[in-house]
Amino acid sequence: MRKYLVLLMFIPTLIFAQSTRKRQVVIETEADYKNYFQDKVTYSDTIKTSKSHAEIQDIVSGWLVENLLSERKAKVVNNNKEKGIIECDLLDKMEIIKTGWFVYNMYLKGNLTIDYQDNLCTINFDNIYYVEPEAIEEKVELENENLISSKMVFIDKNYRTAFVKNASEQLAKKTDQKINTIFESIEKLLE
Repeated sequence: MRKYLVLLMFIPTLIFAQSTRKRQVVIETEADYKNYFQDKVTYSDTIKTSKSHAEIQDIVSGWLVENLLSERKAKVVNNNKEKGIIECDLLDKMEIIKTGWFVYNMYLKGNLTIDYQDNLCTINFDNIYYVEPEAIEEKVELENENLISSKMVFIDKNYRTAFVKNASEQLAKKTDQKINTIFESIEKLLE
């Protein structure tokens, strides 16, 4: 009877343990804080697969067209089939808070790099910035003064906005969710 009780105690642990894979998040800080945009936040994951170089190219390209390019969330800036690298600039709207009377959105801007070889695919998401919806809607040129750095959100944790409590934490949490969704989608395709 004791054996079954111990077994029953571990079943929920085994079930939840399979679905909690976290991506590696690297935060690089420089000693010189004069340059506001110098620090980097990078998400990275390496996926082992049984797919060949050509299969990965076809699968990932198709996924990009279907999920990001068709909705104008991204544009391909480099597609080198020989080296196995696809780079996209991503600009995607995230809903941070939604209540009955208030909606707070922010645009996530970054660089998605997919580097693939036979049986291996490395995904990086870096150069992360945030853009207020007004700048996008007014079609303002995205210069440094219109960008909110990932340093302010992830490192300093001092991004603030009216009507949003713990804005940096909430923005970081939604960024995690958005990027993990992208990584998980690619991972499922390459299984």
